[in-house]
Amino acid sequence: MEKAPPTKRPRYDAAFRAEALRLANESRSTLAAARALNIDAKRIYAWLKAAQPPLPADPTEAAEVRALRAASKRLAQELEILKKSHRHLLPVPVPVPVPDPVSPLHFIEQQRTHYPVRQLCQVLGVVSSRYYAWRQRPAPGAGTGAVLGWETEMVAVFDHHKRRYGTRRIQAELRATGHRVGRQALRTALRRHGRKALQPKSFVPRTTDSTYGQRYAPNLLLDQPPAMQANQVWVSDITCLPLASGAWSYLCAFQDLFTKHVVGW
Repeated sequence: MEKAPPTKRPRYDAAFRAEALRLANESRSTLAAARALNIDAKRIYAWLKAAQPPLPADPTEAAEVRALRAASKRLAQELEILKKSHRHLLPVPVPVPVPDPVSPLHFIEQQRTHYPVRQLCQVLGVVSSRYYAWRQRPAPGAGTGAVLGWETEMVAVFDHHKRRYGTRRIQAELRATGHRVGRQALRTALRRHGRKALQPKSFVPRTTDSTYGQRYAPNLLLDQPPAMQANQVWVSDITCLPLASGAWSYLCAFQDLFTKHVVGW
């Protein structure tokens, strides 16, 4: 059995490397440059690393230089995103006609091969979950039933629990039935259907009645020196604790002022 001849590792001259670095710097995306040149992105990463000035020998200074380079690259990318987007997004009140206006979601979809999606969403003020939900949304006219399906289920869950469920609980109920919907989409759909959850005030038992009209007990420790030994002065107070059954239980505790230990309850 004859062995296959070993494959030769491709060699790239200085002109090709310079063109690859130029594309990577202009597009701000190494992956886009690698796809355009039909080469492995790892090669461009290695060439970019070799083209950078050497780092200082001190580890602390080297870490600072790396952080500054990353921050400079991020700011340059954000500036380019703003330059590309400010005349193409709707709605933008500009006096001149906007050429080919698009929504922020369409703009992110167009530029996702050149910039990270998280950075695009951050610069344009778009929640990343909203963008990914928009990408998974079916085409107009094709998936109307799927959208109405989870909204119908949402309304049914909301009405079944008598307006006591918010977006967190509704999201858990929908996931159990196979609908993966974000909380922001649920808020929008609830407003569209005129549903608003109740916000009941939590019950807290009162342990002090200030309206019974009698005099307060005098503070016997007001003019006394601090305690100098254990078991010289005890103080007490009462509070309430919620039980697992939903009821409440009152607790009275005694504390030693010198040791700060609870000596009884």
